[in-house]
Amino acid sequence: ALRAFKVRVNSLERGKITELYIKDNEPLAKFEINKDVFGEPQEEGIIIKNLIEVISKSENNTRLFRDAPSDFFNRFSKGMNSLELSYLLSDVIDLPVEKKEELLACPTINDRLLMLIKVVNDYNSNIILDRKIEDAVRSSTEKNQKEYFLREKMKAIQHELGDDSATDEEKINEELKSHPYPQEVKDK
Repeated sequence: ALRAFKVRVNSLERGKITELYIKDNEPLAKFEINKDVFGEPQEEGIIIKNLIEVISKSENNTRLFRDAPSDFFNRFSKGMNSLELSYLLSDVIDLPVEKKEELLACPTINDRLLMLIKVVNDYNSNIILDRKIEDAVRSSTEKNQKEYFLREKMKAIQHELGDDSATDEEKINEELKSHPYPQEVKDK
């Protein structure tokens, strides 16, 4: 009988599973170690600087780094080499597993760092879009509430002045009902 299981592996090196098997009722795996390839040092420095800049501009880091351990920001602020930084960010940024696998599959550390910049930029763009949508909804809601309040205030004023006659809208609806207008005119 086949069994499904999910395993989370914290490895010391990047690897690729080549075979999964069960021996003595225990799931086991064989894997190949993928060596990390460092990029050109000057390019790496520029990429790291850009990555840190993009992260520092992120408005809601708690959502971006939802999976981060408690000492993450302390470790991040003390500085680390590009390999540690790429692994740490690949692990702690809140991403689907497939995206994390994509990050770890990058052939060079610089490629992984560049992909992390894109991930953070996409996140920042989504935050900006979310804020625009919320602002539009809030504005529309406020406008509707204001209009409702003013209509109710007008009714109260008319009532106080003794003018309880039907509103323009009510008069138009009565006019439409009492005359044989075509249905499309009534719908408008």
